Amino acid sequence: MMRLFQCDQKGTWIVTALNLLLLVWLVADRTYSYREKSGSWRQPVLPVIFAASGKEVSVWGFVDSGNHLAEPVSGKPVHVISGSLAKELQDILQPNAYVIVPFGSVGCEKSCLDGYRIPEMKIQFDLETVVFKDQIVAIAKDVLKENCPYQMILHPSVLKRRTEHAVIGGRKTGRTMSAAWTK
Repeated sequence: MMRLFQCDQKGTWIVTALNLLLLVWLVADRTYSYREKSGSWRQPVLPVIFAASGKEVSVWGFVDSGNHLAEPVSGKPVHVISGSLAKELQDILQPNAYVIVPFGSVGCEKSCLDGYRIPEMKIQFDLETVVFKDQIVAIAKDVLKENCPYQMILHPSVLKRRTEHAVIGGRKTGRTMSAAWTK
């Protein structure tokens, strides 16, 4: 057993161990960086809070990497809500904030969804709450079923933007998303 740690040249096993440690560190660092950039390590279903007239509505939102909906004039990303959630959000969905969102998917004819600009929504990421201002939600009556574990499909841009707009434990760590959307 002692022969295992004895080397012909002094310190060879230390150099080998350090090289192995360096290799493990590089692989772990690359993996973490990739996952952080791609968002693959984050949970796809997140709590979302809408607030209006002193009333809060909490729902579950699914981050769908296939959601590429955008409002055609501003290019802002569009989140999709269920018809039943739209009824709960009547105080927020004002007629003067109405927009039309072109929609198409595999196996479905192209059409338009009724959309609305909302002043803000909050998304909870682990220990941080991110406030997104001036967002657009579209109502899809047939896409989200009543027994579905989430009531909203979030645009994947929320994962990319979250670190810039975080509020952790009531302390603001970044800025909230402004009305001007930059790609």
